[in-house]
Amino acid sequence: MDSISSQLVLEPDNPQHLAALSGQFNEHLSLIAKQLNVGITNRGNVFQISGKTPFIDDAKSILLSLYQDISGGLTLDAHGILQYVHNAMNERSAVDNKQTSHTSSSENILTHKLSITPRKGNQQHYVDC
Repeated sequence: MDSISSQLVLEPDNPQHLAALSGQFNEHLSLIAKQLNVGITNRGNVFQISGKTPFIDDAKSILLSLYQDISGGLTLDAHGILQYVHNAMNERSAVDNKQTSHTSSSENILTHKLSITPRKGNQQHYVDC
């Protein structure tokens, strides 16, 4: 796979939400980029992501999810960022292995600090009850 570059525009353009997404001195973006082995730069609400295709797709998915959750009132820390990255990597490996599970159709549980996603069938069943 060759390295490519892709653009992502986050709407609506809200400076406070974008600042929360990026973190102080872009620490959140750097953490995502390091975990996924991609490059992430932004100018306002326009993000440029470079790397290998599956990792770019993961980065876009993570950024979109985080931005939506921040717009809903979520506050972020490094642990929350790592959780999003971990979830994205698990979803991609499940698709790569052509495994079907209940977690792909699950809903996140939003708390005031982070978003919780059931990972296994028993957790999904517990959430569904």
